Amino acid sequence: MRRDPWILVTGQFVSVIGDGLASVAVLWWVLQTTGSVALMAGVAAILAAAGLVGSPFAGVLADRLDRRSLMMAADGALALCYGAIAALSVSGHLPIWALVVLLAISRMIGAAYFPALLAALPRLVVPEALPRVNGLLSFAQSAGGLIGAAVGGVLVAAFGVALALGADAGSFLVSFAALALIAIPAERAIAASGFGGQMLEGLRYVRKHPLMRALTGPVLAINALTNGAMVLLPAPAAGPLHAGAQGYGFLEASFPLGTVFASAAISATGRSARRASSLYGLIALIGLAFGVLGLGRSLVLGLVMMAVAGAGAAIANAAVNSLLQSGVPEEFQGRVFSLLGSTAQALVPLSQAGAGALATVWSVGGVIAACGGGVLATGLGFGWSGRHPVDEAFADAGLGPPAASA
Repeated sequence: MRRDPWILVTGQFVSVIGDGLASVAVLWWVLQTTGSVALMAGVAAILAAAGLVGSPFAGVLADRLDRRSLMMAADGALALCYGAIAALSVSGHLPIWALVVLLAISRMIGAAYFPALLAALPRLVVPEALPRVNGLLSFAQSAGGLIGAAVGGVLVAAFGVALALGADAGSFLVSFAALALIAIPAERAIAASGFGGQMLEGLRYVRKHPLMRALTGPVLAINALTNGAMVLLPAPAAGPLHAGAQGYGFLEASFPLGTVFASAAISATGRSARRASSLYGLIALIGLAFGVLGLGRSLVLGLVMMAVAGAGAAIANAAVNSLLQSGVPEEFQGRVFSLLGSTAQALVPLSQAGAGALATVWSVGGVIAACGGGVLATGLGFGWSGRHPVDEAFADAGLGPPAASA
């Protein structure tokens, strides 16, 4: 493999460590400052909505502009946002409204990053290497999330939130430097229609694409329910599990721990899920893990279940990314990844706010278990229906067995 993918992945690894630090710091700070699970979930919902607002525009930008330059601009702007939050925290004047506004801006900026990143990968490696590179990228992001969440809990418990937020600002500068060191071959220019015309063109492509139609329902349900469950994790850590900020950090870290092992296997073998039944089976496994997490009363059991869910998510995501990178024309990839991301996030603000509200009248564990049951039902339901476009897409992309044998 060429050096450029390794440099890109290294920058992502450091950046995601910073994201893990900030994620733990922000939710824990809101919960401890307000004492309200519903308000904590509401803040998360607002941030998810901000990312959702920016996502459709991000896809057009990723297809319209130089993708490397777009990612570098996003890294620079994100460093400024998180640096400002850290400075306010150190000064002792960090009102919740300022935190939410700055983080919402950062979410809208960050929405442009990952469509550009995923659409740029086919320009860095040959098609046959995409599953391996996606696995390596997933490994780096998962390992970074693992380290960031675990260390973030310790830092917040010992020093407060400012150090974690400042470190996140620095991590974006490392990602910026990594991008400055690599060269992504020039991309073919897309049609010179206007911004709105390109957005509508992308929507029409996604609406007609059989694979996208087959993925829409599962992606919508899974992300809504899993995010609804995960936004509540600080509450059991602070309450029934008596684990504190450090235990919450470990819970958050267990999900990427599972993805680390699964992604390492994908990167080593170059293989992930190869059939529709495999994808939907992984979804069911994720739901089962969250169900057990909600019903359990042991921190150790919770750590194991989060790791299982993370492993299932890593394998499924690597397969879907490789399918789209191999089967979608280059000029549409930014918009396709962005619109799929928008689909994934469409119900997340409502699910997070709803989970927080339910947790005030029902047990937190019960809400988490119910979310897991919904994911389990989604996997079993779509798996039972036998959505053939997914198997056909695997075969067409050369990533799975022939469609006729599926």
